[in-house]
Amino acid sequence: MLFQNYCWNHANEEVSKLVIQSNMSPKAIVEVWRETANIFKKHHIPLTEKKLETLIKSDSLSILLNELNDLVGSSTATCIEGG
Repeated sequence: MLFQNYCWNHANEEVSKLVIQSNMSPKAIVEVWRETANIFKKHHIPLTEKKLETLIKSDSLSILLNELNDLVGSSTATCIEGG
């Protein structure tokens, strides 16, 4: 499954927001978070099914992921990989 990471609050209860990650495709991200389309457009990133990690250099990727996650209100601070 593409979105396998879940966020948890301090009481260890699942929260609905997921974190946008490098193994996700721009197309899938925009399908879930429509508001991210403008960021992809701004950075001239096509809405393909290829993973972000294959489309973008690693130094630019972390900046892009921070920008996307800031927009949708997700944070890696409270997220656990694999759920």
